[in-house]
Amino acid sequence: MILLDTNIVIELLKGNNEILSEIETIGADNVILSKVTVLEMYIGAINKNDLIKIQKYLDKFPKLKFSDRIIDKATQLVYQYNLSNSLFINDAIIAATCIENDTPLYTLNLKDFKYIKELKLHS
Repeated sequence: MILLDTNIVIELLKGNNEILSEIETIGADNVILSKVTVLEMYIGAINKNDLIKIQKYLDKFPKLKFSDRIIDKATQLVYQYNLSNSLFINDAIIAATCIENDTPLYTLNLKDFKYIKELKLHS
């Protein structure tokens, strides 16, 4: 399994052929989302129709739920990296979700995650 960062989902919705091709290579059955991505996508909706479109699209993907283990790990990551790298809460939760589920992260924002030693990044 590979967890898709929010920016990947946005590119999929835009029809980015490069990202679509990579998902085909990975296999649609091998990708998963964090619940944080669902929240971020809903926040990005510009109107009710857009929100409905996003919801229908996101319904296609399995999602990893938050757990105490993930929140504890995200807290540790924020403590460890916020002052040096300005780690955002949503990115900390996504990284923690990957770490705790031993799942690589597919993201276009490598700079937001590359310093987290425990995190595996999809290349």
